[in-house]
Amino acid sequence: MAEQVNIYDTANQLAKEVTETKEFKDLKEALDQAKADEASNKIYTEFQETQLTIQQQQAAGQEVEQEKIKRLQELSEEMQDDDLLKEVLKNEQEMNMLLNDVNRVVVSPLTKLYL
Repeated sequence: MAEQVNIYDTANQLAKEVTETKEFKDLKEALDQAKADEASNKIYTEFQETQLTIQQQQAAGQEVEQEKIKRLQELSEEMQDDDLLKEVLKNEQEMNMLLNDVNRVVVSPLTKLYL
């Protein structure tokens, strides 16, 4: 049991260190700026809500309405045209790259185990 406690301590430390990375700080700043802008925040919020609705419907095995898919595409285009949201997307991508790299390191013992 002592090993499990140590691994969770390590995971909590890693979570803390993630918040100290440049990628996290840049993403937080970009999100704060986008949320402070009424137009950007409206687009971003509707995009997130629409995306979540679609994902929930898919997970429940429901057919997704074409108008919802179309609206999500429109919102995605609006995000690409909004400088503040473009910065959020860029920083989300950089944060995801960092997390993918960390995940590869964490799961490498499992990967080696199955090879």
